This record gives sequence, structure tokens and C-alpha cells, in this order.
Amino acid sequence: MQSVSVYGVNGSLAFDNSKIDDFTKKEEKVVSGHTEELSFQLFKNEMIGTYTRCRIVMDEVFSLRARVFGQDTTEVIVNVEYDILIANETGKLIILANKKSCDKISEYISEEFGVNYQKIAYNLPRIIEDSTDVKKAQFRKVRIETIHGSSISGTRVTDTNVFKDFDGAGELSNIAVVYSVNGEEVSFSISDIGSIVIFSTITEMQIIIDLIYLLSD
Repeated sequence: MQSVSVYGVNGSLAFDNSKIDDFTKKEEKVVSGHTEELSFQLFKNEMIGTYTRCRIVMDEVFSLRARVFGQDTTEVIVNVEYDILIANETGKLIILANKKSCDKISEYISEEFGVNYQKIAYNLPRIIEDSTDVKKAQFRKVRIETIHGSSISGTRVTDTNVFKDFDGAGELSNIAVVYSVNGEEVSFSISDIGSIVIFSTITEMQIIIDLIYLLSD
């Protein structure tokens, strides 16, 4: 599985792609009672179509109860790596990481590039229309008797009466669908706030770029 979040440049400022280059940022943070210096690094890699692929190497703090050198600790610093894609013309940012890390990465890049990145949300009903199969649908605030939230799963769940009932009585919040991307079937889930999880094994970054393009179409 691969978590993905997409951010767009908010506002009318033109994106300056000359800023896509290596950079390092440092910040101090108290970790388990000690002041530590956390590092964030971006390394510019190859061009993939109209996108630039970059590698992120960053320190992240994780909650973990452990003993280190005879001292109890509740937090540890882990050096992690992520891939990102930056659209050369628009600055659109595709981050392959968990939601919390995505938000932090977008903050660092926003500051460095001098732009305001905003997470992109997608039109779930339109995605359902464009998909080849809908395997799961999740709802919130379902107002049917004592039910306050529910989900249905299977094959073509949007063709069922249960989906129609839930869709009329609640808010569609998450779907799991199948898309045809360049002749390949890509299975993924997407929420109404734009969090994407790709279930299929992706071997080429171009597939992710093309998928995001289809979602935005």
C-alpha cells in the first residue's frame, strides 16, 4: 500500500520552478525532555514528464516507550525517506507518505518556495462515475434509525439499494475504487478530504502522475 496526498498552490502567484533544487532545513524540538535538532533535506532527482521527482530525507519523532542507554524514553527520532513529485508548471505537489508526514513536508516546501500549499480534495461522485468498479463506500452521519455511520463493500456497491439508501441519508466520506490507468488496473481508496491509499503495486511513477491527472480531470 502507498499513501498519497496532493497539494496545490493556493492563490494567484505564478510558480517559480527555478526554486526546485536541493535544500536543507533545521529546527529544534524537545524530544523526551531533551532539545534535539531535526533535519529536513530535499534532493532534486530526475524529470518524469512534466514533473520533477525529488527525494525527502527527514527526521521524524515517533511515540515509543523504550529504554536507551539505561534511560526511559517515550519518544524516538527516526530518519525516514519519502518520494515527492513537483509539477514544473503549476507547482502541484504529490507526496508519497502518510498523512501526518505529508502535511509536514508541504509546510517545509511552502516555506522554502514562498508559496501557500493547500491539500486538494476530490469529487467522490465523479470518481465513482469514472471508475471501472466501486468496491467500498463509507458514509458518515447516516440518519437511518439508530445508525450513525456505515460502510458497504463488495463489487459495484453503488448499484445496490443499500448504497442508494445510505447516500440519501448520509454523507459519502470514503470510497475504494478501481481505475484503468494506461491499460493497468489501479485499485485505491480516496476520502472526501483528499487522502489517497493505493493498494496496487506501482512500479512506475508515471502511473501515479497519470492517476492524479485523471482524478483532477
